[in-house]
Amino acid sequence: ASRSTGMLLFVLLGVAAFTSAEQPGAPRYLRVEGLQEEAAVLSEPVPRFSFVHPPVPHGKFGVSQTSYRITVSKLGDSTPVWDSGFVASTDTAIIYSGPGLSAFTRYTWTAEWANSAGKSPAAVSHFETGPLVGSDWENAEWLSVGADNKTQFRFSFDLPQAAVWARAYVAAPGCHALEVNGRV
Repeated sequence: ASRSTGMLLFVLLGVAAFTSAEQPGAPRYLRVEGLQEEAAVLSEPVPRFSFVHPPVPHGKFGVSQTSYRITVSKLGDSTPVWDSGFVASTDTAIIYSGPGLSAFTRYTWTAEWANSAGKSPAAVSHFETGPLVGSDWENAEWLSVGADNKTQFRFSFDLPQAAVWARAYVAAPGCHALEVNGRV
C-alpha cells in the first residue's frame, strides 16, 4: 500500500510542476523588419515587429503565450500612433496595422505578452523611418517612381566602349532587380 501511495504522490507533483505558470518575463530580442535597434532605419511603410520570449524557468512547463500587445509612438510623444491592444494569439511576429508612418521620423515601440499567469513587463525599442515614397526624395535625379508607385533607384550612363564583363555590387540582396540595356 505504501508503494502505490508514493507513486500517486510522484504523479501529483509531476502534474503540479507541468501546469505551474509564472508571471511572464519581458520580451527579448526586439526586432523591426529583422533589424536590431541600432540598425533599424526603414523605408518600409508597413513594418513587421518581432520578439522572443525569455527562457522558461527550470522545472516550469505548460507556460505559453496567450496574447501579445505592440504599441508604436513617435519618439518623445507618449500618445501611441498605434496600439494593437492585447490580441489573443501566439504570434511573436506582428505586422503593423496602424495609420501611415511619417518619413524621416524616430519611433519608440513596445512589446508585451501574456500567459495564464498574467502580463509581462513591456520591453522597449526604437526605429527610424527613411523615405517611404518617391516624393520623399528631393533633388535625386537617379530615383524614379515606377508604375507600381514604388521608388526605383535608377542611374543611366553610357560606357565609352563596349564592356567585356561587368560586376554589380548590390547592398540589398533579394530586394532588387538589376537590368542592363532593359534586360534582367
